[in-house]
Amino acid sequence: MSNRIHKLSPLLINQIAAGEVVTRPSSVVKELIENAIDAHATHIRIDIEQGGLGLIQITDNGNGIHPDDMILAVTRHATSKLADVGQLTGIDTLGFRGEALASICAVSHLTLATSHDTSGIGRQLTLSGDDASHADIQPIVKTKGTTVSVRDLYFNVPARRNHLKSIQTEFSHIEQIVQKIAISFADIHLELYHQNKCRLNLPCQKNDNLHRLETALNQNLNQHYEFFLSFSSLLNQNMANTIEPKVSGFLFTPNEQQNQHLPKLIYINQRLVTDLAISQTLQKVARQAGFEQLGYALFFQLPIEWINVNIHPSKQNVKIQQLANILSYLNQALLEKLKTINQPILTNKTENLVKNNLKVSEKIVDYQVNNTENYQTNIHQIDKKNTNVIQHFTQNFEKNHENFVKNTINLPLILSIIDNNSQKTLAIHYNESLFLLNISQQSLLNGILLKAENPLQAMNDWVKSAFVQNGNIEQKLINDWLKSAKQIHYADLIL
Repeated sequence: MSNRIHKLSPLLINQIAAGEVVTRPSSVVKELIENAIDAHATHIRIDIEQGGLGLIQITDNGNGIHPDDMILAVTRHATSKLADVGQLTGIDTLGFRGEALASICAVSHLTLATSHDTSGIGRQLTLSGDDASHADIQPIVKTKGTTVSVRDLYFNVPARRNHLKSIQTEFSHIEQIVQKIAISFADIHLELYHQNKCRLNLPCQKNDNLHRLETALNQNLNQHYEFFLSFSSLLNQNMANTIEPKVSGFLFTPNEQQNQHLPKLIYINQRLVTDLAISQTLQKVARQAGFEQLGYALFFQLPIEWINVNIHPSKQNVKIQQLANILSYLNQALLEKLKTINQPILTNKTENLVKNNLKVSEKIVDYQVNNTENYQTNIHQIDKKNTNVIQHFTQNFEKNHENFVKNTINLPLILSIIDNNSQKTLAIHYNESLFLLNISQQSLLNGILLKAENPLQAMNDWVKSAFVQNGNIEQKLINDWLKSAKQIHYADLIL
């Protein structure tokens, strides 16, 4: 081969571009669905054969393509969505480069049928692994809208075809793309078929984003919490007429009874994106609030002047001007929200652990009451490991009910310290009930626990010093202390 510089052919240019844009069948589906959405379609049907290798067909009822623009539609860098360089910083469409159809044509047998009006007459363009100059256009009978059929993807690029996975794996990627697009565009009816079998049918659900989310993912997200945050304070005076910048959506916590894979979805102006800074902030705040796992579907609505989508070939990443300020606001608001969610979750979690034979250390506290002002704790060695603390105290309660009634302990008695994945909870007997009290890592009690040789004895000593002053029990202090604890009646715990 000559070492002289020469100009590449249009076909080779498109095939090289296909390596960036058309990475697998699912990327073809994504590009074609986005074109349909940009054409204001309200109903989109996706037909797939052989995981996208045999056929990808997208049919929509959108605006269609004018007959005079058919060749331009499959020409590289031809688009209806941009006119000059100034518009690059204010793009409000999903596509804009004019690369997708040209790249797909270069590696497949493509048929483009379209009509831009209600006359019933349209045009059909066919092109097989070539550039736009070799396209064949014929008149056809066609309702308004567009149908794009892509057959034998990568038929002329065997190396790329050989690197694809199994039919089922490739279809799984397609299904995920359709699901995630459907979540953001709940006002569009989407259907997905594989080998003529309906795999997804998602009717328009304008006013029920959560139901659309659950339907699209085929997942029951019981433990969900709505989230909303406005960024209007970040607007300057020159943007007074701009839409209110905000984020809304849902937060999801795991269901103890199910091993759920929680969704983690970020949309910016309805575009599904992968934003490392935002996702890392969400993970960091979740850990600070005590969550091992947190799911989310967050929809950012931001001024188009803040967004630059021209930084990634497949537009999966965007650049946000006000990102640092947005993350600061998001961090604070999300932490406050998660803390309000986490308190009852941790308490319920501990209660469930206790009810389901919670296993504790070999030492267990028994007690006897001397009088109304004083008590003793005797730590008995238990021969068998994994003794059930609630079973022990429930049996004690059943056997000595009269003693409990006659000799009510006037001070809280720490029965056990439950350590569950760095979250410590005190099991407290008081007024014939069990109280479960979570201890934060920054609290005084947590500091005492960390330093004490015998944490259980140290806790009970602290109770006596904290709530007995001048020989009198400070009832109000006790009530305030247990106000945030979960109260459980022993009768409810009898096994």
